[in-house]
Amino acid sequence: MSRPAASRLSYSLCAASPRRSLVHPLAQSSRLHRAFSSTSFHLADDVTSKPPRQSGGGSGSISSGNRGPPSSEDVMSVTDQINRLLGPSADDWAAEAVTHESLHRYRERPAHKLHIYSHRHNTHITLGTPEGNVMLSLSAGNIGARKANRGTFDAGFQLTSYFLAQIREKGWLRDIERLEVYFRGFGSGREAASKAILGSEGQAIQNKIVKVGDTTRIKFGGTRSRAPRRLG
Repeated sequence: MSRPAASRLSYSLCAASPRRSLVHPLAQSSRLHRAFSSTSFHLADDVTSKPPRQSGGGSGSISSGNRGPPSSEDVMSVTDQINRLLGPSADDWAAEAVTHESLHRYRERPAHKLHIYSHRHNTHITLGTPEGNVMLSLSAGNIGARKANRGTFDAGFQLTSYFLAQIREKGWLRDIERLEVYFRGFGSGREAASKAILGSEGQAIQNKIVKVGDTTRIKFGGTRSRAPRRLG
């Protein structure tokens, strides 16, 4: 068959058969058809685009993807972190120095003395200045206790309560900034006085007490004891 005859035969076959599209079936869609495109055919256009990736930490962090203004709690947390990194400021050092200086001055102030002497017959209470001068001195006999009643627990408690009331009435609480309490002897009035000071009667001076001591005399050898009593 000659070349012109073959050309005519192929033309007749194409004309007799129905027209077939040479385009890929997926490319027939107008949505996926890319005119004048040299890239390979793919379905990337059908995939839903992913949201942009957020950077930063959790939801409470300022550097999160939230577009709104930071809350006051976030600002305070960041401020605290910055202060911890920077360390104490000059104001903090100054405040600490002032506190230390005021505490040192308070410790250097002289204290008043409260002496409680209790034996088996009576109880004596004396308040003195830091220089040693007597401000007030009372015993169980000054409140009406007589003879054997002066050495009882009730007499010591009433004496201490009356003594503390006299300190308030005379206005000495403003002058007394620091108070030292000294006990002497082991009579019934010793425990009674401590109960009154720790109770509601001594509430005004409890925060002023800075020292509690015992000045009971201890005999090392000492003088000769009295001869034992002999009957008959």
